[in-house]
Amino acid sequence: GRAALHHFIMSTASDILSEAIPLCLIMLLGYLCARFRRRTFSAHALNALNSFVYNITIPATVFVGLASKDLENLDGTFLSAFVLVRVLTAVVVATGVWGQQLWGRPVPDPLGTFLLYWIGSTWVNTIVFGIPMLASLYGPKVKLLNILAAMGSLFFQLPVMLILFELRDFQRGEGTPSTGDEKFLPANGAGTALAPVPASLENGDVARSDSYRAAQNDAAACGEKPQIGGQPLGSKLLRILPRLLLRMVLNPPMTGIILGVLWALLVRMAGGEQRCPYWVFTWTFDLGECVSPVAAFTIGMFMFGREHAFFRESLAHGVVLLVAKFVLMPLAMLGIAYMLGLDGIEGRSAVLIAALPIAVSSFSISKKYFGAKTGDDNGDDAGPQPWSSSPLAMESEAQVILISGQIVMGSVLMAPVFLAWNAILEHFEAFGDVTGQTYTFTVDQQPSTCSF
Repeated sequence: GRAALHHFIMSTASDILSEAIPLCLIMLLGYLCARFRRRTFSAHALNALNSFVYNITIPATVFVGLASKDLENLDGTFLSAFVLVRVLTAVVVATGVWGQQLWGRPVPDPLGTFLLYWIGSTWVNTIVFGIPMLASLYGPKVKLLNILAAMGSLFFQLPVMLILFELRDFQRGEGTPSTGDEKFLPANGAGTALAPVPASLENGDVARSDSYRAAQNDAAACGEKPQIGGQPLGSKLLRILPRLLLRMVLNPPMTGIILGVLWALLVRMAGGEQRCPYWVFTWTFDLGECVSPVAAFTIGMFMFGREHAFFRESLAHGVVLLVAKFVLMPLAMLGIAYMLGLDGIEGRSAVLIAALPIAVSSFSISKKYFGAKTGDDNGDDAGPQPWSSSPLAMESEAQVILISGQIVMGSVLMAPVFLAWNAILEHFEAFGDVTGQTYTFTVDQQPSTCSF
């Protein structure tokens, strides 16, 4: 009865906290090291550790999770749930942003605002926090569900975001010249005469000059196609598509997915007799085990110096994004999971993963494309670069601060939010009774020759 349910909720809460508390302590340690040992744990160290996690350990985790499984038994429905929730969120955010335009409340940067809120509500930390938190409830094999959720990000959301970010750059006139011969600015007037680019406006600052934007406006008024680096917008967009595809393929987590799928296909084609050296999987498995602790430490380092700016400049927008991430997205996933027929551990895992905070990689993405130049770019504490006092740069910096605040606050609130959603699912017995169950694969799955 109710006493048994209460006992089970408390026991699962204990399991969750046994994973969450060490991660929080590691984050606190990273914060303290960045605060009191700035020379040793500088921005250089933060960048190096973050690169290690993103470029090596996460791809290793994804590779092991896919290469040791039979592809036909991967749950496409679970993957579809995370694609659908991102599509639904994109529609809602787009309606809100462009709806304001129709209501006479213009948004200065509608595409950038859309991307900002889409990232802040859906770019889930499926690997770093998702694996240990779910494993505390449903056993280590549940890691495969985390990987499937991550594939929804990498196969759908990442390429869409890259395309929209590039489109936003071109709309705002922020495309960079592709050759040395194209380093010219349209002169004021009709927008056809060319003048050399001042050295202070090269490397991405071209589009931030008043003369550049004035020339673009003049060209548009004369019925000319927007020019970026001397090329029409349509031609430039066609040229960047191969670069976007290459960037997507070479994205480290995507590389891990591709290699893992290729290996699983190789095993399948060989009739299950193609064995890989055991040391290869031991090596990649050990690298994957570094993901959560090292990433938690880097998140703690990342928190230092950003919490005050978030509370001072972005608290109202941050609260909206936190509510969207921790309340609305799990609710949307709850409906989608029922609609798709997910049941048991898979249904609950979908909701719990959706309730996790956004990933640290969202900061790297926002920093790159929103264009705020800070001291971190140079690996020091020099603060904003000289041009950061311009309105455009200040807007970009505020956008990056908002995303960084989401990471900080989301990581702090992760454990209580995860506990609350698990208790709600248990209380209403959502997706059936999973008391004492651990995640296993389908009964008809044949053992893989590369499993541990």
